Amino acid sequence: MKKMIAILAVGALFAALACQSRPQAPAWTKVVQDDDAMNTYYVGISTTRTVGDLAGARDEAGDNGRKEIAKTISSDIKSKTVKVKVTEGAMNEAVNPAMISESVDRVMAEVVARQAKVAEYYDEDVYGSDNKVVGMRTYARIKFPKKEMNDA
Repeated sequence: MKKMIAILAVGALFAALACQSRPQAPAWTKVVQDDDAMNTYYVGISTTRTVGDLAGARDEAGDNGRKEIAKTISSDIKSKTVKVKVTEGAMNEAVNPAMISESVDRVMAEVVARQAKVAEYYDEDVYGSDNKVVGMRTYARIKFPKKEMNDA
């Protein structure tokens, strides 16, 4: 009887260890954006890549995170532009200011966002239905100072 209990206990231990073999992703991988006192953090995610394409996955995740920053900056610039248009009154009808403004906003946002640095990466394996690794995915947490966001 004691041998049976010992065998069951060892089996349960192995089963528990097998279930915990996949590392848990950090909490920041579950949010698109979060803040601390000085910075806003954005998360970019790569598509599923072939195993071993770590550099490609990290580049893609970083680029995707910077795109999120650019969207935020562009949206902020647009809201400021609308306020100026309303305050200053009608603009010259010979040029479509909305088109020019939108293009300038997008370019400015992309230039500013490119300066953002990746604070940390999280790389995870992607499993198929047979529970075997079929690829990898990377998360990039990008730190962007709030002061730069306000200055943009």
